[in-house]
Amino acid sequence: DDIRSFAFLLYNDLQWTSPSTSSLIEVNSSSEIGGQAGFNAGDGIIYEMLPYSRTSYVRRLVNTSNVNVPGLFVFRIDSDTIAIGGCGNDSNLLFRPRRGSQLGFTAITIQGPCFTNTSEGDIKCRFGESMIVDAIVISEFQAICLTPSVSLPTFINVFLSTDRGITYQLFSNTFTYTPVEYGLSSADNAQVIILNYTDMIVTIGDHLILGWYLSETTMNNWPNNRMRLEIQMCSVTLNESNGGITENSHIVLQTNLIPILGFQSTSIIIPSIGNSDLPTVFFRIIARDNLTNTVYTGFNSQLIVLHDTTIDTSNYCQTWIEEQPSPSTWNENLLPCPLTIAQARVARCCYEPDPLCMENSYDSSINCRLRRGQPNRDELSAVACYLSRSTNQRNAGTQCCYDSNGQLITHGTR
Repeated sequence: DDIRSFAFLLYNDLQWTSPSTSSLIEVNSSSEIGGQAGFNAGDGIIYEMLPYSRTSYVRRLVNTSNVNVPGLFVFRIDSDTIAIGGCGNDSNLLFRPRRGSQLGFTAITIQGPCFTNTSEGDIKCRFGESMIVDAIVISEFQAICLTPSVSLPTFINVFLSTDRGITYQLFSNTFTYTPVEYGLSSADNAQVIILNYTDMIVTIGDHLILGWYLSETTMNNWPNNRMRLEIQMCSVTLNESNGGITENSHIVLQTNLIPILGFQSTSIIIPSIGNSDLPTVFFRIIARDNLTNTVYTGFNSQLIVLHDTTIDTSNYCQTWIEEQPSPSTWNENLLPCPLTIAQARVARCCYEPDPLCMENSYDSSINCRLRRGQPNRDELSAVACYLSRSTNQRNAGTQCCYDSNGQLITHGTR
């Protein structure tokens, strides 16, 4: 099921019990060892022996089971230890996926306890110390929780409650919130992409084509024939002091779309939103049960800037400049750039790849598009750039770009 892995051992008919015995009689002597049944990880540490293994009663395996099917044994083998298959208090507490957008709405699938005889609100997830969401029970073995949004990328502890939030059990793994970027539509972690546009600024009235992918695993968790998709455009507020984002309002662009297995797309017209001159927005696809109004998942795009041509923005930049300190202080105390791309790759403490100009990007048509040199000015084009992880007192950071020879570019590329 894309989450758990199992080993199935079937003992349908045993015709011997020891090396020197070819019939169903007992072991011939006390010094003779019966057949060995079970399996191991090959490391001499992790293994599982079945009942009656290496005894004179090993043939009884044909009538024994851990899943109430004579002769059949099922074990989970996707974690560090071997666990009995199925669900229950002794099952490993597990969730997948372990990472998702900081914009939230990632559906994590939970397994471990048996989700039987539950009512709405019985099962809850807690993210960190305070963010609590109700789970959606899919089956006896699975439930899902939607991740809340966070202002900054981070990793966070996840807890599960099966008693309406009275007590919580900690998962062994954390959930990682991945950063959302201003966005060229093909950014690696974007779940919703813009197919007919490659700029990070769109204008009210533009026609855009949004695309997304629905896997069989995702749709198997949904009620048949009741799920519909809703297209939203959401606005966010940027925190200039720490780079965080907070979601504000949203506008519903389309409703009642029937989900289709595999890749799906739709056309939208960009409306205005809020009263900001240049609002930052993103698109979200919501999967909703029409009968219960329950949201099962949400897919997010990257951030883009919305331009309203009816608003006079001629003084926008000048107003911003007047609020800033003297330009002579902007670049004080910046980190120096590594001289070669090889040095930048290993300087993980201080630098990270620029998502808009990365090595080995799968979309060469837009990668480093803003870092291409002008031939008539003897400028070099960048093949990769790196951004400093820290900033100076003016919240300015360092961007280091490198040419095809792996050398630092010290002029040009605008």
